[in-house]
Amino acid sequence: MNDQITFKALNNVSEAQIASNRQVNRGRGVPKVGTFPVKPRLAIVGGGPDLGRFIDELRRFDGEIWAINGAYNWCKASGVDAVFYAIDPSFRLLPLVRIVHKAVLADTVHQAVFVNLGAKVAEIAWTGPSDIKHSTTAAATAPMIAAERGHNHVTFFGCQSSFTASTTHMYKNDKLSKIWIRCGGIEYISCPQFIMQAEFLAKLARGLPTGIEVKGRGFLSSLIEHGTFEVTHVARSINEGLKRQVNE
Repeated sequence: MNDQITFKALNNVSEAQIASNRQVNRGRGVPKVGTFPVKPRLAIVGGGPDLGRFIDELRRFDGEIWAINGAYNWCKASGVDAVFYAIDPSFRLLPLVRIVHKAVLADTVHQAVFVNLGAKVAEIAWTGPSDIKHSTTAAATAPMIAAERGHNHVTFFGCQSSFTASTTHMYKNDKLSKIWIRCGGIEYISCPQFIMQAEFLAKLARGLPTGIEVKGRGFLSSLIEHGTFEVTHVARSINEGLKRQVNE
């Protein structure tokens, strides 16, 4: 199989829930992103399997650090001073915020998370058609929020958009619909959401080479360098879905 697959991102909650989240969260009086002056450099920390390689660099990072979802707990346990960053509109963030001391959240985040964190939510990012573009993942949305906030350089750690055969994250192993892809002569294991994330970030990084940096070797770095990739094979669940689409 050498044809690329076109994926469409779907929310994990209803459009009505997201609209309600936006309306309620925007009325909480939380300062909108861009209100305060910030350091020029920003680090975005995801949960990629190679994250542990950069623990010393993150501890020394001269700028602000945003840790996505569960990566925040890893940063805190590793002595990395980070801010909790999320866009997920579902309840599943609630167990992750118990130890959060400061957060930057998109207005899409579930209302219960805002209530739970209270004053710990330092800033809110307004997203949507007339505001910041809400992309497939938190990592992919971050550059637009960072630009609105005044950052002129974003460095990604643990956001390689690929994973190993044995583990998907530095601190957990999710059940993801695997896709094997080849880019720059190397085969990577990824999944639909990570492929969409990589396509968007790679295009952005190639257009802004001095503004975006990706640490670590993985699919995202390779796609930035080479520009194209091919799908070699997919998990059975994806294959069955493709067959249904063809038959329909």
